[in-house]
Amino acid sequence: MENTNSEINTMPHDFRQILRGKLEERCQQNPRYSLRAFARDLKLSPSRLSEILSGKQGLSPNAAKKVSDSLGFNRDEKSYFCDLVASMHARSRQEREAAKLRLKKFSHEDNVHQLKLDAFRIISDWYHLAILELINLKWFKNDTRWIAKTLGITEIEAELAIERLIRVQLLVRKDDKLTPLKGPGLIPGGIPSDSIKKFHTQILERGKQAIATQGVDEREFGAAIIAVDKSKLKEAKEEIENFQHRICRLMDESSNKDGLYCLAVQFYSLERG
Repeated sequence: MENTNSEINTMPHDFRQILRGKLEERCQQNPRYSLRAFARDLKLSPSRLSEILSGKQGLSPNAAKKVSDSLGFNRDEKSYFCDLVASMHARSRQEREAAKLRLKKFSHEDNVHQLKLDAFRIISDWYHLAILELINLKWFKNDTRWIAKTLGITEIEAELAIERLIRVQLLVRKDDKLTPLKGPGLIPGGIPSDSIKKFHTQILERGKQAIATQGVDEREFGAAIIAVDKSKLKEAKEEIENFQHRICRLMDESSNKDGLYCLAVQFYSLERG
């Protein structure tokens, strides 16, 4: 089958990842959206959908077609999704192998591409990095519901973020315990500028909320409006970066971490045009 949709190459290699991704998108669009609502929209029972997402149950080829229709997939997306399902859950070995052969036509890029997409998502949604730091707190609870409540995100967002952090090797789950991996994880270069913009927009929004809800003893906001020599902008940016590194080192030295904070510095032109 001819690949006429460039989005096919960015699809995950497990149909459950596609379902989780669609669920996450809807939760971000509507914070009150839930697994139960997603099950309703897919015409599945909540218990069955939960078991499908956890890997305890599969989907039949017929059910895969109905689900892909409910999600509004186009022809190529539907074929890809159904082949992913068939490659795992078709009744006969021949059907499973045939589906795998069809999927190879879409294998222009390997799992590294999916890891890069995960990395872009980690950069664009602030709570991924927050989860990594939250784990270092002495009162951290290894409970998704607690993580979601602490960060003010949905439980589904927390679950999907943890899965993504594990895939890019920034986090490991062992004996049902989450542990940040020592050393660098797989965060590739070339992060799209849109991801960076989304991250900083979210951080600014959290800052606005902090001004309204936190006391002055809990936060520090300062601003200076200055005339500058543009030839010194590079030097100024280096000084700001060094300052941020010093603060991070200062806080990292302590073994008594009992709070999660965001350090954000803005330096931008006020001139128009």
